[in-house]
Amino acid sequence: MSERAICLCMLIISIGLAQCNTINVSQNSSIQLQLDSAIPGDIILVGNGTFYENLIINKSITLRSINSAVIDGRGNGGTITLAEDGVIVEGFTIKNSSSEGISILSNNNSLRNNTVEGCQIGINVIDSNGNIIEANTIRNNEESGVLIKNSSNTVLNYNYIYNNTGEGLAIYDCRNTAIVGNNASKNDYGMYIKNSATNDIAENRLFMNNNKGIYISKVTKSAITNNSIENNKNYGIEISNLFNGSFSGNYLYNNQKTGAYISSSQLNMIQGNNASNNKDGIYIEKSDNNMILENQACNNKNVGIYLRILENSTIKGNKALNNTIGLAFYDANNNSILNNFVDINLWRGISFESNSNNNTIISNNISKSGMGMVLLESMYNKIESNNIDNSFGAALQKAPYNIIKNNNITYNKIGLYLNRSDHNLIGENDFDHNEVGLAINVSANNALENRTFNNNDYDVIVNENETISENPLWKSIILKRHPEYYLQPYLKETRFIETPDFSGDSSSGSGGRTSNDGESGPSISVSIQSICDAYFDSLGAGRMLLNAPDKMNQSESYTVEAYIPRNYTLNLSSDPSLTGVDRWFNLSKVGEYMGLKLEGGSAFSINPAEEVEQYIPNGQVGTWTWEVTPLLAGEQKLTLKVTTYYKHNFNQEGIPASASFHRGVEVIPEEILVQVDETPPTKDKFNDILAIAGGIVGLFISILTLIKLYGEVSKRKKE
Repeated sequence: MSERAICLCMLIISIGLAQCNTINVSQNSSIQLQLDSAIPGDIILVGNGTFYENLIINKSITLRSINSAVIDGRGNGGTITLAEDGVIVEGFTIKNSSSEGISILSNNNSLRNNTVEGCQIGINVIDSNGNIIEANTIRNNEESGVLIKNSSNTVLNYNYIYNNTGEGLAIYDCRNTAIVGNNASKNDYGMYIKNSATNDIAENRLFMNNNKGIYISKVTKSAITNNSIENNKNYGIEISNLFNGSFSGNYLYNNQKTGAYISSSQLNMIQGNNASNNKDGIYIEKSDNNMILENQACNNKNVGIYLRILENSTIKGNKALNNTIGLAFYDANNNSILNNFVDINLWRGISFESNSNNNTIISNNISKSGMGMVLLESMYNKIESNNIDNSFGAALQKAPYNIIKNNNITYNKIGLYLNRSDHNLIGENDFDHNEVGLAINVSANNALENRTFNNNDYDVIVNENETISENPLWKSIILKRHPEYYLQPYLKETRFIETPDFSGDSSSGSGGRTSNDGESGPSISVSIQSICDAYFDSLGAGRMLLNAPDKMNQSESYTVEAYIPRNYTLNLSSDPSLTGVDRWFNLSKVGEYMGLKLEGGSAFSINPAEEVEQYIPNGQVGTWTWEVTPLLAGEQKLTLKVTTYYKHNFNQEGIPASASFHRGVEVIPEEILVQVDETPPTKDKFNDILAIAGGIVGLFISILTLIKLYGEVSKRKKE
């Protein structure tokens, strides 16, 4: 560059700098007058006070409050309108607009550190590009906090958006929007995004909104990542028609309905989300070709991960713990279900229903659930190399043409139960330590190949009679161990758990409680014992309740644990005529307060030795722990007794308030046999034994020596 060119550039810059002015505006002055006289690049500094104006900014200037100035629109149209590119507005409280607090009709503007309140819409962005809305507080507006339409490359970072009657943030027909680190609470919707593409929605917190935390519809190539979505009154997030996007690393907690509801979405990555304490954890329907990986769904009231009308998707490496159903598939076809961990689910671990066909189900671990795995009216599935243990086992009902191979089915009530299911291939499975290994009821043409049965009470029981009474073994063994309601379909709108009909049981069981008239309570149409029996049936009594080593050494200490999940309300009757105690008992929760006692007679020292009681929060698991020391060698028995299984109270209207029920007898004695071996001598004990033996030998030698000396002395005396 020549010296003349350099000098010319410096001259132009100097002229430009000379033309940029800093203008101060004080109380009782007009901001608009200063805007009108300003030139592009000017900085207007506004001092303390309230300015009753409706500003139109049509020049590229900076408007900055230096001491929390207030701009009050007087309820007369918009308070601030940005009609030119490159405007910066910072540090104001902007309020009292009958339309928009700030309206952006231009490009590349910045709004920072402002408070916008008491307007119809807080901030409105229309047909614009490249605007930045950052670190603002947008609150108490009559409609949306922030509304963006038909705009692109907008950045919304670290704003606090709350108490807006409409959406906290609403976005329509936009492209390339970055929404990062915002806090949206107590709005109708936290965020509402529709007909938009290439959005980055990350690290936001959406909580306590009156409807949904986030609603997203008809969106492509967008990433929803690492957001915290909590305590919203509807879904945590609803996603409809997401294409080629991702939903990853989000925390979905304690939303009144589903944590994440996803529908009509394809080619998405749904990975690493944590959905806990919602009604349902993650619910995906009418979607295909998605990857559903490494999500965690715990402590949800109904289903951990619910997959309905789902095709050609991979469900891999997910964890579903302590839900009513862990993973539920309904009309789901051609999916791969791999390496999932499903544990302590009240009713079912994994459930396939209503023509869930042609799925590949491999290497899943399913434990301590009511039913481990259930297939209802589903066919052509490949079930291979799964571990199913400590539950009621696996069951097929009206489910033909499935392949069940190389599974480990252990410590269940009934390892595998076929009910009216034909033409299945069952090969190379290990049935070990089940009460019944394989049960087949009215099922034909099933191929049983290379199966292994070990340590089952019964290896195989078959019933071919339509009339159960003709097969007393089936009636006494199978029906006793397998509650019928475990094979009922899951209907989304019914409440858990489906229970047997006890209407024929007329035992009283009022337990001395009083009705609403103060007299002795009426006879309850369902007996307490029947309800508790149903409750413990639903738990899957067996090894799932008591966790103790099968072998112990005498005099060594061991930890023994028991696990009991709390049941949900038992829907015993829908009779609207029930009142008082009947109505109270009908609506009560069984098992919310549990007391357990572990007994071992003289064969064990157990600490604590007395009954241990605890309250189990709804949907949670109660855990009891004992320190056990075997005292006697041989085969010994530990017995788990449930001593207290219901405490609640009710008021004079029959609502729970003050009564309780305690039963100091065995409800289900859960027994486990332990082989106690004599403790081998330790090194110190062995040394002690050697020392004693050495002492005895030395004493013996001394005695012999004395005898010998005595003999010699006697001989000399004779001489």
